[in-house]
Amino acid sequence: MSNVRTTVALAIACAVLVPAPAASARPRGAVAEPRIAYIRNADLWTVLPDGSGDVQITSGSAKDSDPAWVPDGSRIAFTRTMGSGPEIWIVDATGGAPQRLLRRASDPSWAPDGSSIAFVRKVKGNTDVWAADADGSNRRRLTNSPAVDIEPAWGPKKIAFTSGRGGRRSIWIMAPTGRKERRLTGGKGKDRSPTWVVGEGPGLDVLHEHVDTDGDHDLRTVRVSDGTYFDILVRSDRDETPSSAALPWFAFVRRTASSSTIRTSDVDAPLTTMRIIVSVPGLADPAVAPIVP
Repeated sequence: MSNVRTTVALAIACAVLVPAPAASARPRGAVAEPRIAYIRNADLWTVLPDGSGDVQITSGSAKDSDPAWVPDGSRIAFTRTMGSGPEIWIVDATGGAPQRLLRRASDPSWAPDGSSIAFVRKVKGNTDVWAADADGSNRRRLTNSPAVDIEPAWGPKKIAFTSGRGGRRSIWIMAPTGRKERRLTGGKGKDRSPTWVVGEGPGLDVLHEHVDTDGDHDLRTVRVSDGTYFDILVRSDRDETPSSAALPWFAFVRRTASSSTIRTSDVDAPLTTMRIIVSVPGLADPAVAPIVP
């Protein structure tokens, strides 16, 4: 697959990073202010898109990861790993006591209507994407491959996920019932961390992290209709785990030799709109909340 936006890569060398804007400024497209959930030193936090209003949601000795907002923005599901293995827990978006939703499960992702949740479960050595009703009942397997299937991202009409089929990790898509599986990305390197963004129509593009053969971590979008990909951010730094909630802007983690930051950028102008939201050690897994009318 080709058609890479080489002009983006050429512009990177002269890009100037802009600091986070004042509290009154919002990323373009944010008609409301969805919060960004993220992980800081294995605890769950949330922050506003302008970098203000940082709030710690969970604490303790367990390792929390993979936050996923309920579509109405009221609660956040996340993976909690303890001695017994990964589980999916859920907590109010403003904090409080988390409750366990699913045992032996990780990587939560909600259906757009909030009626179901996709997740990853390992059974008899096989790691697949599963789904359950919102209360954790009616668990059903969606993929059944000897390869490792992880990181489901439930979009408007399909579920994107990462699979090791074919010898390399790539992005696949399937129907919400688990049928009509189709490989979306190919070529050299590895692809992971899919998230849905606005393309020619809502949910037509998937933004993901691409790990090149030389170890660079870049961000790309891939068009669902034909598999054409476009480079979004190509740097020597590690850009990881993008999240957009089908918005025209996205959040991601950038790692350098000396720092980790959570940043936001507009999909169509990632260099000139880049903003640093959080800059502390131990950052991971940003998740943008959906805009609720």
